[in-house]
Amino acid sequence: MKKCIQSDRVLIGIILVCAVVVISILLSHSQEIFRTKSALPLEAPIISEETNFSEPELKAYREKLTSGHYIVGIDIPAGVYTITAQSGTGNVYSTNSMNGGLNEIMGTEKDDVKSFENADFPAGEVLSVLDVTIKIESDAADIDGMAKRENPAKSIKTLSSGNYVAGKDFDAGAYIITATIGKGNVYSDNAFRGINAIMAEKPDDMSIHDFKNVLLEDGTTLSVSDVTIQIKPSK
Repeated sequence: MKKCIQSDRVLIGIILVCAVVVISILLSHSQEIFRTKSALPLEAPIISEETNFSEPELKAYREKLTSGHYIVGIDIPAGVYTITAQSGTGNVYSTNSMNGGLNEIMGTEKDDVKSFENADFPAGEVLSVLDVTIKIESDAADIDGMAKRENPAKSIKTLSSGNYVAGKDFDAGAYIITATIGKGNVYSDNAFRGINAIMAEKPDDMSIHDFKNVLLEDGTTLSVSDVTIQIKPSK
């Protein structure tokens, strides 16, 4: 009887050892067997040799700019520019003035900044030119990357002295403002891309004839004093 009991114990021991071995094997491979797809390591993307990642073709660009706000990628191409004052004295600044752009008083007088090198204007920034004519030059501007302006303004209006509200007295949108009769003040109550200028049919050193791309959003008030102007939608 004792021999049978010992045999049973040996058999049970062998079974337990085998079970432990099997469980150990299963546990060691459990991560590979049961892990989900989201837990798998990320693979490097497969890039076909035929995939084209060509850079845009950059071209030379030169233009004279008078008073106005110029959206990079719409009014002027993105690029790195040399800026040179041509006439008058006034402010030239960009919305990225602290990050590769500029903020200078430029002009042709003795103490004016006459030129500025390597002004970087990425698409979407705005270059503002006030009371001065400048020339911008780049040997590598993204001319092909320019987009068309989306402008809700459609109608041309003539305005004499008075206060006019965009969306009520004229379409809201972006405008070229031109003095047609007399000389006086033209002012809008928006700080960004607005206007605050002395305008004249026959401009002098203290006045300008036109101002490009003034943004007159819905509810913006445009004030005109002692001068008649025409507002024409910017293209």
